[in-house]
Amino acid sequence: MKLEYGMLFLCLVGLVAAVSAVPPLPYEFYGTATLDGQPVSQGTIIVAKLNETALGSINVTADGTYGGAETFDKRLVVNTGEDTIGKTLTFWIGDRQAAQTVTLRAGESQELNLLFEEGKEATIDASLASKPDMGTPELPATPAPTGAPLISAPFLALLVTALLAVAFRRT
Repeated sequence: MKLEYGMLFLCLVGLVAAVSAVPPLPYEFYGTATLDGQPVSQGTIIVAKLNETALGSINVTADGTYGGAETFDKRLVVNTGEDTIGKTLTFWIGDRQAAQTVTLRAGESQELNLLFEEGKEATIDASLASKPDMGTPELPATPAPTGAPLISAPFLALLVTALLAVAFRRT
């Protein structure tokens, strides 16, 4: 009997752990890049860093261009954790820092034209503007439909599976 309750408890703990472990969506960049007024050469690597830690990189595929705006184009992908959201990201070619910096957000794709020029390092905040507050929408006067499920479908499926495991274990 204790084994069945233990299995059920482990299933529930696993569900909670799986839901809380979902990382934020990546932040992606594409655009142009110039170094001292000239297009960055094909094959040059652009690196996105948080402090001294590299979080993503991309090769310049055509002189002066990295990544692309189309759905399946390659981009400079920055995968972060929740603890890095809101911190400042810098861009580098070797030991040269771009003029642009960006405040990290999750799930965005941004065109970012990078300028690598002596004396202009980290002088331009190119962060996406916050989305405007559209206010609270008015709720409809009609009551909400009844019969809405009290628990989500994935949770219900896991619960049913655990209960079936317990039931078959007894037989």
